[in-house]
Amino acid sequence: MTFLEVVSALSLISLVYGDGLVCYGTERVPEGLEYASLERTLRIGDTITIYGYPDPAQVRLAVDLCQGDCPVWTKTPLSVHINPRFPENNLVFRSFAGDWLNNEEIAPMPIQRRSFKMEINVGADGYHLYVDGRWIYRYSHRYPYYSCVKSVLLVGIILDGPIGGCGKDHLGGIKPTDKMHVTLSKGFVQTRYAS
Repeated sequence: MTFLEVVSALSLISLVYGDGLVCYGTERVPEGLEYASLERTLRIGDTITIYGYPDPAQVRLAVDLCQGDCPVWTKTPLSVHINPRFPENNLVFRSFAGDWLNNEEIAPMPIQRRSFKMEINVGADGYHLYVDGRWIYRYSHRYPYYSCVKSVLLVGIILDGPIGGCGKDHLGGIKPTDKMHVTLSKGFVQTRYAS
């Protein structure tokens, strides 16, 4: 195994530290997309927090909660597609299962062309979206359901925010019933588990 192969293999390993805290890098994929695999599928009570800002070089902007662990853009089923549309000044929610389904729009758009904090809470009645700490919308669960979501795909979003790296390797105290709190920030995925 060459030095580059070893470094590449090690870069894919999750770094786990603290009481149920897991940290690893996101992956950049073609077309300027950023991909984050989750430690497990989503459950009620889980949260995904994204710190970012719109990439001025991109026309499209979206946050996709994808079925499975290896999304192929425009082919992978999406439990929810959150699509800010600046020209129309609205925010579109929909799902994808071979075709776009259940288009819902809200206006005016709550995301501006500056840094934002987006939080997606998985509730029993749907995904609850917050932007910069303010509740925005509830998108009801539909097929494909939250329980099959294992990855997040970001389109036209540059990650920034409070996490700038990962710590040392240690895992302890995670129970099967713990809630998963995922934060995407500056190219890292940090997952904290709590009761």
